[in-house]
Formats: sequence, C-alpha cells, structure tokens
Amino acid sequence: GILKNSCLFICLGHLVACGWFWVGTAGLSERSWVAAYSLEEETLLYKYTTSMHWALTQFVGSMGVQPQNSLERSFAVGILVFSFVSSAAFVSRITASMTRLQMISSGHDHQLALLKQYLRNYRISAKLTLRVMRCAQHVLELQSKNTPEQDVSLLAVISEPLQVEIRAEIFDPVLAAHPFLQRLGRMGQMAMRKICHSATQVLHLHAGDLLFAAGEVPKTGRMFFVMSGLMVYRYREEPESEDEFRSEDEEQQQQQRDAQQALALDEDSPLGPARPSFRT
Repeated sequence: GILKNSCLFICLGHLVACGWFWVGTAGLSERSWVAAYSLEEETLLYKYTTSMHWALTQFVGSMGVQPQNSLERSFAVGILVFSFVSSAAFVSRITASMTRLQMISSGHDHQLALLKQYLRNYRISAKLTLRVMRCAQHVLELQSKNTPEQDVSLLAVISEPLQVEIRAEIFDPVLAAHPFLQRLGRMGQMAMRKICHSATQVLHLHAGDLLFAAGEVPKTGRMFFVMSGLMVYRYREEPESEDEFRSEDEEQQQQQRDAQQALALDEDSPLGPARPSFRT
C-alpha cells in the first residue's frame, strides 16, 4: 500500500508538472515563468525537472520559481487548493498502511516469541527448534502474501454459491493437472465446483518437510497437488549424504568385481557360467 501510494503521488506530480510547463509555454501572455527564469535554451531534462520540482513543492516545501502572470497565478492557486486536500488524503493513507504493517509485524513477533518459549520449556533440541522456527516464519510470510480464507470474516456471510465460485476459480486450475479431474471438469462443471468447495484445503510445508512416508496409511484417501514450489517423490529410501552415496557406489563396484570373478571361475562349470546379481 505504501509503494502504491508513493507511485500515485509521483504520477500526480508528473501531471501537475506537465500542466505547469504548458501554462508557461502556451504564449497566452508576454511574461511567463519560463521566460522569466531563462529556460528557453535549457535542455528538456532541465525543464522537466524544474517543472516537477515546482509541482512537488505545491504539496510540501517551497522553491524559487514563481508565477509571472494572472493565468499562472490562477493555476498555482488551484493546484494549492487541490494539494491541500490530496496531501491530507495521501498522508492519512500512508499512515494507515504503516500502522497496519506495524500491527501485523508485532503480532507475528508475539506468535514467534510464544512458539520459541514453548520449545524452550519442553527442552526441544536446537536442530529441531531451528527447523520449527524456520517453518513458522515461512508460513507467516505466506500468510502475509496470501491472506488465509479463515481470516476473511466477510467470506462467511456471502452466499454459498458465490463461495463455491470463488473456490472453483482458486483450485480448478490446480486440480486440472490431473487428467481425470480435467475431463470431469469438462463433462460436469458443477461436480468439479463441488469438489473444489468441499474436498480441498491448502497445506503449507517448509523446505525439507516430509509429506508422507512409505507404509503410512491415511484414514481417508487423499491427493496432493503442488500449487507453488517443488516436491520430490522417492520410491525407495535413498542415501542422504555424500558418504552414503560413496559407500553405496563402492559396495556396488565390489559386488560387480565379485560377480566377474565368479563368472571367470565358473566358465568351465557343467551348469554354465554364473550370472552376477546386483542389488537395486
């Protein structure tokens, strides 16, 4: 909100600067501020910055450029009246945005402090505490960018058909990644909307979190769709460190050498040469 208001303020100053320069070069009077300050021979950049400087000082500050005729004086008076009203609006909006940011920040700090105190009271290990705090900060950042549905109280008072349409526009593009659901959406739009409204929920994960493990049986069947980020699926247990990778490679090489030796020793066997086996 602060950045938006600042950009709007600059755009408004640009329009006022263009109007001020047009009044000075319109040739409606023999005297003008452009001629009085000898700007005819100056570069376009200098003319624009001078006009922009004058425009911004109408909202706050002052400068040496003054109107030189009745038209310029009338224009300056009108801009002063307009700036009096608009500057108050800008200041109030920026103040409200900063107050809201401060309230959100203080609320997040309070929640993180309570979580840290809880982990300290139960003597959670430093490694796990760091993971938990990082995950909590990640979730708070996501919530600041994407407002959770439960925090929007007005969503509970709007009609249910509108709620269905809202959730359909949010989750339909995500669920359409599955061929079956994509075809279902084409065949029965209302059925797909009901699925988006009644059978979906958002789950926030941090980097390194385990979503599910081998042998885990949920109480109810679920499907997971990645809305943002990257999820890695491992079919079998894989080594997680370079030492484990190296030991597994050395073990496979040793098995291959043993198999080759067995193959060389059993070439004359009546059963035929031995077949090497490898662990997968």
